[in-house]
Amino acid sequence: MSTKPAIITVAITGALPRKADNPAVPVTPAEQIESAHEAYEAGSALVHIHVRNADESPSSDPRLFAEVQEGIRKHCPDMIIQFSTGGRGRTQSERGKALYLKPDMASLATGSVNFPNQIYENPPELVEDLASTMLENGIKCIQSLEKKYDRQSLEALEGDYRDILLQDLEEIVGACLELRAAARDTKVWPGRR
Repeated sequence: MSTKPAIITVAITGALPRKADNPAVPVTPAEQIESAHEAYEAGSALVHIHVRNADESPSSDPRLFAEVQEGIRKHCPDMIIQFSTGGRGRTQSERGKALYLKPDMASLATGSVNFPNQIYENPPELVEDLASTMLENGIKCIQSLEKKYDRQSLEALEGDYRDILLQDLEEIVGACLELRAAARDTKVWPGRR
């Protein structure tokens, strides 16, 4: 049996689940830090963060993102931290408010999605604003390319961040291909970061 290298990503909370849905869902910063640490100890290299208000609804509060990020950096020093900029339950004007905290990565959906009860809108102006904020803060983005035309939407953006985002996308694809090649050549995971 061969061992293939992998990057394990954990989304500890998700955008919508609440304690009523599953009592184990970590919704407070302390619970999220503990959950991220458990995943880190089990081998996760990257954590995707959503934060919650006191009523467990989705939040964009930079203080909550800061608290979770600080705890993860303390207890999981080489774990990659990725903030959500997703729009389920948050207004467009709120979605990038915590990016000044400079997580390692942030999500960036470049197209809109129809959910059963809402439309997750990502108009070009919002994508451009989030992308330029990420660029200004040195944040790598993970683009959510839900459909073929999302790549076309990304290519239609204007400005320096368009080229950076396309470069990031090509680097991510290249890194995945390198990992795949390394998996064929070795049975040992080369390590985090």
